[in-house]
Formats: sequence, structure tokens, C-alpha cells
Amino acid sequence: MLSPLSGTKNVTKFTFVITPSAIDPLINWGDGSFSYSNSASHVYDSIGLYSVYGGGCSSTSAYYVSVYDGRFYSDNIVVTRNAVSSLVSCPYTFNINISSQSAKNTIILYAGDSDSIPYNFQRNFWSHLNPEWEFSYNGEQISEIEILGTPVYSGSYILGYSASSAVEYKDDMPGNPVLTFTIQKKEEDVSINSRAYASISHSICAVTPDKLFITADGINPLNKLQWADRKIPYVISVGSSQISCSNILHYISGSITGIDFRSGCYGISPSSFSYSVTNINSFDSSCFPTGGYTLSTFSYPSSALPSITITNNLEECVSDYSDIEFLKTRKTPKSVTLSATGRFLYNGVTYTLTGVSNPFDLLAFENRHSFYRKGEDKNVYDILKDSLHFELEQYSNLNLYLSSIAGQGDTLGKSYDKIQNFAKDHNDIDVCTYESIINKSKQFDCEFDNFGLSFPEELKRLFNFATIPLQKLVGTRCVCNTNFINCDGCQNSNICSICKFDKRSNLGDIITANDYITAGETILYKETAASNFNFYNVPSELGSVYKLQSLSASEPFKSKPINDFCFYKWDNKNQNNPVESVINYKDSRNMLNPALSSNTDWYGDNGIIEEMFNYVLTKNLLAE
Repeated sequence: MLSPLSGTKNVTKFTFVITPSAIDPLINWGDGSFSYSNSASHVYDSIGLYSVYGGGCSSTSAYYVSVYDGRFYSDNIVVTRNAVSSLVSCPYTFNINISSQSAKNTIILYAGDSDSIPYNFQRNFWSHLNPEWEFSYNGEQISEIEILGTPVYSGSYILGYSASSAVEYKDDMPGNPVLTFTIQKKEEDVSINSRAYASISHSICAVTPDKLFITADGINPLNKLQWADRKIPYVISVGSSQISCSNILHYISGSITGIDFRSGCYGISPSSFSYSVTNINSFDSSCFPTGGYTLSTFSYPSSALPSITITNNLEECVSDYSDIEFLKTRKTPKSVTLSATGRFLYNGVTYTLTGVSNPFDLLAFENRHSFYRKGEDKNVYDILKDSLHFELEQYSNLNLYLSSIAGQGDTLGKSYDKIQNFAKDHNDIDVCTYESIINKSKQFDCEFDNFGLSFPEELKRLFNFATIPLQKLVGTRCVCNTNFINCDGCQNSNICSICKFDKRSNLGDIITANDYITAGETILYKETAASNFNFYNVPSELGSVYKLQSLSASEPFKSKPINDFCFYKWDNKNQNNPVESVINYKDSRNMLNPALSSNTDWYGDNGIIEEMFNYVLTKNLLAE
């Protein structure tokens, strides 16, 4: 067996040993030279790939020797950059170049002498407000990176491995940290000191502050929905509009000199709200660097909001309110913003900075979308009234007495609702409750993972409603617009069989012979003695606008005098009454706008479902 005992990388001197020792040994160096020994050294005169043979008369062994005129690869690391510094909080890219005898290397990354703290991989809600330094690769924070090398050949011989990778470094504090990139070395999985490293002094520069940033937590905007009478937290940070990656600056101190609350719709006076702010400082009471921000709160009283308004679906006064579709809403200011002004000291210069938050809606702390389904409006008074064999309203004293003791504040509807809607709650898979779905799954031996959910009663009711398909929940709207019965003041005599509402007449104003009509307009006509109306499209042959009596020369009015016909405008507005909805729009307590009927209205960001859950959770979990 022939083996190399040694070989210096930069010269061409090699030593070989024949093992076991041979009788009459011979080493053929492949360049025409020979050695007659079991161990010998040789110096080649030129580069190349040589076949070395050694042995005795009975056996031989071969070994290839690559004679290279340059450096064989050793563990070496070089880090390059194309700028001398970076802005605060902006990532800067470093290129790591490695030559090594190993195909795979791990590079340990560290920043020394930084005024920030190392990135903490155990994050919490406020971690981003700590000034930190970090290395990242493909958007992920790292403390080391593994790099695979590409083999470098001389002929067929591998001289070593070459590798390159890019990492980003970000630092929240101005300064001059020393960045170290070290090739990790191990012996039997135990790390040992490595002499292969690159050290670079990197400059982190701040820029002149020119703006305040008002956010929810230092990064995210204020929630688009806020409640009056509740503290609204916000964070003011000092920054620069020149920096796109992060807006927090450091080494700055000062205080807020003014806060303003603006509304694009109502122009509410700043005196209508209260706020609490603190100074913006570089360090807290424990001398920990805070990063130049302040956490503050403000509150807005409901008394400053517009009052509740109640509307219904009828334009005129009626004697019977049982068919009215109610809509109870609170007007709310839109495009509400919070602005602030501060005075700050930075590098010996005083700056006055201003900033504005994102717009948000401010609502009274109430369920502005409360709604009820059929049955929940029932009270003891209603049950008694329906069960009596005489008209209760005829006996005013008794009626007043019963309505007083059995109507106000009654909670029967919560129980009566379960009776009236028992079949739907247990049989209709779209409408039934969460518990019914679990029971049905058990009946059919279907696995149902309920995740151990347990809801408070108020939240469970909302959850059950939120799972009903929207078309069943809000129903559809009656699109009929051909009800031509003229029945002024005769409520409860022209009831729709589907929606149970009084039909509104689609007869418009009467048209006399001297009234003008317009070409292309659709009007209604009937013979005086007839009961059914007909549609008539006004022709354009007689002009664009002309008197009704001009139709006497047109069909079908040629055969009879025009005075034998009645003419009306056509009020083509749809009846628009709710049809087959789970929600009872006749309940006067209803605060849900019937016009909100699209999927976006209900399930979109800041939609009805989100606002209702937001209110219930805030009221029960966070209310003071």
C-alpha cells in the first residue's frame, strides 16, 4: 500500500511510504524519476497530475498526485459591502464569501458595541418597541447561517470549496457596531475557537426627524372602529418620512405640546374629549432604551355624539304601528383622526413636529346592530291580549293596567322565541343552533370536533345568528311594483300574503287631458268602468312633450272619447318589504339597517358581524 505521508501545499515536495515494507522496494514518481526505498521524498519540477507507483516485485500500489502552482483552499472568509453606512432601522446587505476544505460551513453572526440589544426570538406584543439589532435571511431573523460550497477543481482533483451568501443587518440605534462573521469549528460536536472570521466596523446613521407617527402600537394603525367612553390607546413615535422601512428614531427627547381630535363631518370641539400623554424620552426610569415613543390614551364621551334617531318604512302617519318596519340608528362621525404636535431636542437642535393618525369611526359604546327575530318581541301583555275573547283596546283602563304591569321590561320574549322557533332551531340545518348541529352529528355517527367551545349566553346567541346563511338571515326584498289598488287610509285590508305588510299603491298622480306627458314615459290607463289597469308607452310621433288629449288620435283611444279613460302616473318603486327573514324588522327595538344586506356589509372587514362581536367582547372582557 502506497500512502502520502506529507505534502506541502505551496511547494511540490511530497513524501510517500510503502506499507508494509517491500523487498527490493521501488517508488516510480511518474515524472521519470525513481527512488529505491520504502520511504522517500520528491520535488516535482512542473505542475501536473502524476501517477505514483510503489511496491516490490510481488505487488504494487498507485496514487495520484496533483501538483498545483497556486494556493490550495483553506478556511477563509471575506465580507464585502458597497456603502460605508446605513440609515437607522433600514436593513443593509452584506455579502459573505467563503473558501474552505469543507463542503458545508456554518457562519455565526454577531454585532458587538451596538447600542441596541440582540434580537429576542421570544416575542411579545411590545417587543418591536425595543431597540434591537438583528441579522436576517429571506425575511427570517437568524443568529447563524449554513452555507453550501461549490467544489473547485484542478483537472479532476478537488482543490476545495467556494461559497457565497448575502445576509441583512438592521440596527435600531445610531452608532458604530462591529459585525463579526465567524466560521464555526467543531471537534466531536463540540465547538472550538475558530481563527477564520471577518470583522467589519459598520456605521448606523440617523436622519433628521421631521414627523410624528401616531399608531396603535408603534407599527399598526389605529383600529378602524373605536368606542366612546372607553380609553383608546395610541403610540406616538418620532421619525422621518425619509425612511420607508421603519419610522422610529432614537436618541431624542421631548414632550407633546398639543393634541387635537378632528372629525370630517361634525367638526366636534376638542373640549369634548379628554386625553393623557407623557413625555417622549430615550430611556425609561430603569435607564432602559425605550426608542423614543410614548404610550398614551384618550377618551371621548357619548354625550358629544349625535343623538339616536328612529325612522320607519312609512312616509305618512298611521293608526296601527304593527306593520311598521323600524330602523333605529345612531349617526356617527366619519373620517375621525387624531393629530399631535411635539417639541423635541435632537443633537442640540429643537424641532417642532406634527403628525396625524389614520382615520377611524367613533361609535357610542352600545350594540348599534342589535336585532331580534320573530318571537323575541312577545311579552306577557301580548299573550293576554291575544287570548282574550274581546278587544282589549275597548277598555282603556284595563288595557293601560295590563300594559303597565305585563308589558314594560318583560323578558318573556327570550323564552317565547324558543317556543315559536322550536322547529327551525332543531330541524333546519341552516338556522338551527350550534347544540342542534352537535346532536345531529351524534345521531348520524359523524365525528364533530367542537374544540371544547363554551359560550356565555349573549355570545352564544350572536354565534348562532352569525352562522345562518345571509339570505335566510336578512331575507329578500319584495320587488313587486304593480299594485294599483287605490286604498288610501285602509290599513290591514291589502295585506301581502308573503311579507304580511300592507301593500303600498303604485298609482301615481292622476293625469288630466290638459296635463303634459313625455315621449318614452310609461303611464297607466283603464276604462272608467273597468277595474284593471294597462301600461302605455307614450309614443314619440306627436313630439317629445305634448298634452294627454293629443292621444285621442292614437290607438287604443281612437274608438272611444279620451274622457272615457282614466290616466295615472306609474309609481314604479318596489314595495321593498322584507320577505321570509329570520330578523324581525317590525320590532321597534331593532337597530339593524335593512339596507345592509350584502356579504361585504356583514362579513367584510369592520362589517356587521365583526362590529357585533367587537362590542360583545369589549363589553364583557374589557369594560371598566
